[in-house]
Amino acid sequence: MNYIKNDFLESNDYYKERETLRNLMLQIVMCQDIDFLFYNHFYLKAKNQYPKDFKSGTLLEDEFTYILSEVEMNSLLDENSSDNYKRILNRKYSSFHNDVRLFQLKFQEQEYDFDMVRLFIEFMYSIQYMFKNYNPNRQVKGLSIDIKNFYLSKNRQLLQELVKDLEWRAGRLNYLNRFDYIPEDKEFMKWVSCVFRSGIGLINEDKFKENSNEIYALMVPKFIEKIPFETFCGIFSSSMRAFPAKISWGTSLNSLRYFIKHLQDLGKTKNNKNFKVVEELFVCNGNRITKLSNNKSMTTEASELDSIIQLF
Repeated sequence: MNYIKNDFLESNDYYKERETLRNLMLQIVMCQDIDFLFYNHFYLKAKNQYPKDFKSGTLLEDEFTYILSEVEMNSLLDENSSDNYKRILNRKYSSFHNDVRLFQLKFQEQEYDFDMVRLFIEFMYSIQYMFKNYNPNRQVKGLSIDIKNFYLSKNRQLLQELVKDLEWRAGRLNYLNRFDYIPEDKEFMKWVSCVFRSGIGLINEDKFKENSNEIYALMVPKFIEKIPFETFCGIFSSSMRAFPAKISWGTSLNSLRYFIKHLQDLGKTKNNKNFKVVEELFVCNGNRITKLSNNKSMTTEASELDSIIQLF
């Protein structure tokens, strides 16, 4: 799978490019999930590149799992295929190594050196933490145990090489230990709390884009506690992306249910599976949201939410 980089490193905005690199790092971490990797590689390739008559696999939206077709399975195991799973992994890691190198070359020896040291240490901790706590509890149908074990072993090797590269880069920036920096547990946990998934897919994406500033002003901070505009827009995007932390809904749960249900009922969304998206992305009063669809009490904010929904 190739990265969708957009304009990565075309700007001189260090903080913008830093967030892009952080999102790319999270994609690397998610390589530990075999289903996630194959979903991204084969589903997006089938959607964008394969001819229409190609026998692609099946996407199970509830589990975000992609079931490989026989043709894809054969290409995955074919040593000479560009879709061979070893080559997929090698391309992803090689691309990210290069992204990190170019990022450092562009911004080093400026006022960002200390922040870059922190960034590379963050990547090292996040990668090692997530790998240590990874539990491969999903299955890929059709792949043997030997293939799965080889995949995980190869991924572990590439992760370790990446950690060493990041450690070397942090040390090179921090020559003579000019930055005395040890991350605290609270800061570390912030690094590994990202949610990586797609948001709510909208039917009329152009209309949302046109009205997004107005929608943002109406919803933030009254209904959604203060978040960056780009993160807000990500809530209503069907593309996979990283959310730095759970998003806090600022009013009652019944108003959140009303908002999501009426977006669906009025045909504003691509499917009717958005309660799951919301339950994974949002918290309310600091608490995890579960069984949102069962919260059927009326909200006093219906009229205000109706006006917002019309902008979608």
